[in-house]
Amino acid sequence: MRPSEACNGRRFSAWYAVSLLSLLYAASIIDRQIMAIAVVDMRRSLGVSDFEVSLLLGFAFGLFYTLFGLPIGAAVDRYPRRWIIWSGMVVWSLATAACGLARSATQLFGARLGVGAGEAAISPAAYSILSNLFPKERLAGPICVYTMGGTVGSAFSVFIGGTLLQYFVVHGGLRVGHLAMLQPWQALFIVTGLPGLVLSLAVFTITEPRRQPKAETDPALGESFREFVRSEWRLLALLLGGFGVAAMVPYGLSAWIPTLLRRNYGINPAEIGRTYGLIAIGCGLAAHGSNGFVVDWLFRRGFKAAHLWFFIGSAAFAAPIGALALVSGSYTYTLLGIVAMNLILTPFIGYAATAVQLITPAGMQGRMSALFLLIISVFGLGLGPSAVAALTDFVFRSDALLGRSLAVLVLAVSALAAFLLACARRQFLSAVERVA
Repeated sequence: MRPSEACNGRRFSAWYAVSLLSLLYAASIIDRQIMAIAVVDMRRSLGVSDFEVSLLLGFAFGLFYTLFGLPIGAAVDRYPRRWIIWSGMVVWSLATAACGLARSATQLFGARLGVGAGEAAISPAAYSILSNLFPKERLAGPICVYTMGGTVGSAFSVFIGGTLLQYFVVHGGLRVGHLAMLQPWQALFIVTGLPGLVLSLAVFTITEPRRQPKAETDPALGESFREFVRSEWRLLALLLGGFGVAAMVPYGLSAWIPTLLRRNYGINPAEIGRTYGLIAIGCGLAAHGSNGFVVDWLFRRGFKAAHLWFFIGSAAFAAPIGALALVSGSYTYTLLGIVAMNLILTPFIGYAATAVQLITPAGMQGRMSALFLLIISVFGLGLGPSAVAALTDFVFRSDALLGRSLAVLVLAVSALAAFLLACARRQFLSAVERVA
């Protein structure tokens, strides 16, 4: 085989891995966020408040997602990553289906714990695989394409979820074998969870890439990682804290936008699925398909803090537009604000994850990815949906003021995240030079 053919083969294999991992990530997001389209029905069935629903949307999932993240990250640095992804998919698919069998908020909370535990496996393993397939100066693009799966999954969770929920509402639910008739929102979890068991097998079509040498040979890898965190704690606090705080915006919006459109504007679930789903997937594909490559281009031309400044500029432009739209009282303006935020503000996870990889020494990618996702989850999943619900229930004290709660979240959180990342710039530049 000629060298050019071998190079083309490696390039195809690498981008095939990116594409498939992105698809699997999309499946995880569908199972994670499918609950958002059914909030109104769940509240009616289970007799819970917005704040209690927010615990199911965010805290229940995030609890085991964070608890299992670091042990799984350590496993990623030592064991075959394809098996780790497959195991996680089996767990979260079964747990999603189990949500559909729940008869109480407590049972639903327990099933959501299982979804979180399973989904903790995919991204640390995927980031590790991609960091072995691409050089650092060209890593943001592939990771952003991977995270594009999150956008696709989020869009399909409302598009497919809204259509399915409307179907089950019309037909009165779903009967499974000899079980009692499931309510429409319960049927939704069953039919979205089980297909993941089949899809999980596709991960074995990826070739496991060779690790960087230190990941396999350093006997004190755990101690080295702890020493790295201790020595860089200031940078990690600012960098991970900034992106972690920023994650409250996309998680808060995705959890409550369907409810806002249904509650304040009377839009039915199927229409929400078509409209919001189209916005999410169109904006997400455009943003994730371009911003990582732009950041890579800037990085190669000497702007080593491009990953930080890209978010700061996005927040300064899009956050005020989105906040004003959310309190406008106009359905059209609200949709335009959602477009601005989904196109500019919220698609940052890919280049944020790349920024973390740039400062991480060889052999620690799995654990640093897990630590990054832990912080993202604590703030994004744990606090994002609940912060919105707390503002609605305890500050504004009106379900009708959900838009105001979302606007406060967008403005306050974006400003704080931008400030923390600006403070991290100097230490980030030093760390990039040391690792390079």
